[in-house]
Amino acid sequence: SADAVADALRGALVSPVITAHPTETRRRTVFDTQHRITQLMRMRLHGQDETDDGRSIDTELRRQILTLWQTALIRLSRLKIQDEIEVGLRYYPAALFEVIPKVNGEVRNALRSRWPDANLLEQPILRPGSWIGGDRDGNPNVTGEVIRLATGSAAHAALGHYLQQLTRLERELSMSARLVKTSPELLELAGPCDEPARADEPYRRALRVVHGRLSATAHEILDRRPQHLIDLGLPAYETSDELLADLDVIDASLRRHGSALLADDRLARLREAVDVFGFHLSGLDLRQNSDVHEQVVAELLAWAGVHPDYVALSEPERVELLVAELGTRRPLIRDDAELSELARKELDIVFAAARAVRVFGAAAVPNYIISMCQSVSDLLEAAILLKEAGLLDVSAMPYAPVGIVPLFETIDDLQRGSSILEAALDLPLYRAMVHARDESQEVMLGYSDSNKDGGYLAANWAL
Repeated sequence: SADAVADALRGALVSPVITAHPTETRRRTVFDTQHRITQLMRMRLHGQDETDDGRSIDTELRRQILTLWQTALIRLSRLKIQDEIEVGLRYYPAALFEVIPKVNGEVRNALRSRWPDANLLEQPILRPGSWIGGDRDGNPNVTGEVIRLATGSAAHAALGHYLQQLTRLERELSMSARLVKTSPELLELAGPCDEPARADEPYRRALRVVHGRLSATAHEILDRRPQHLIDLGLPAYETSDELLADLDVIDASLRRHGSALLADDRLARLREAVDVFGFHLSGLDLRQNSDVHEQVVAELLAWAGVHPDYVALSEPERVELLVAELGTRRPLIRDDAELSELARKELDIVFAAARAVRVFGAAAVPNYIISMCQSVSDLLEAAILLKEAGLLDVSAMPYAPVGIVPLFETIDDLQRGSSILEAALDLPLYRAMVHARDESQEVMLGYSDSNKDGGYLAANWAL
């Protein structure tokens, strides 16, 4: 039944996560050349003899292959983390901007063809993530500034893509009000016309308004300006949902008045893109080792006069202390607190994450992963750091935009993982955090360290 399918899809999510894998050694130049060769081969396969600008495909193929042969495949030096961020983003214009919305759209259309009156896919089933710039477990180069760069660069790519697509849609949706009808909502979106040449082109006027508001959004939230900006003096969108709502108005008007074929083309792809990428592009997961959290939280508690030696406490004593601290709304430290370099760095990272959530939306930083998670206190220590940055509030209206994700890695931790989670969920405070996240608790199971710890067979058995 439709209800059963809706229940199943409500918890369905596939999230491919882009990481800076050490085996990826291809340079951007090599990647672009290979991509161009692929495009040319595809054209040739479909019977084309010339490129769009009239050049011979075979000649252009030889030119690209010669370029590839004479280009060094390996860099002379290792990538910096800023380069890794740029490398990860290059896959979006190369493929992901097209493929991810297409997959989500095909799933949605398949459901709609079977149950036309039901909206069974409330959220995209395929949603990308990233660890590049957020994974600081063993990587001292990840800082608050890197978090700001990673989230800002991702948003720049997303808004740049939308602005490009809006520019093309303005050219394509040229329908005249003398020839087609439009909805009252579309006319309201288009507003009064101050350009006589577009007086009878309501769709272009509506898209112009959307383009102007998105340009204002880019000016407001981005440090770098993307292409295709226009200045109409319009207010910025506060959320990507507002942008999507305006695109839905255009879509509904097209479908209502016999132009579904037009709505199913570029506009449909743009709507799917905004739905899945938002203003953030992909969710950046944060990751840090539990030992670091222990050191930093111990320092914060000592500085605030809450407890002079947190590390010396037993596990039950730690949990009791952390639960009490999480139940208060006051922060542990002030801006002028004298802290170690490690503590300042860790706090700068969570404050950078809080800014990303505030500016780009809650999906910008969806998870805080705890490597080598071995106890309930490990979960609560991460919660303390999130609370300091304003990313956690367990008062009457719980607020937890960032999920706390334990990563169980050793054989022993894998075997005790369920009991650790049960103990955490028995705490009313932790249960409130999970409730604030739509009753969702994500867990990660590690295979690398468990293989080292107990061997292949034992690790797979524990998993």
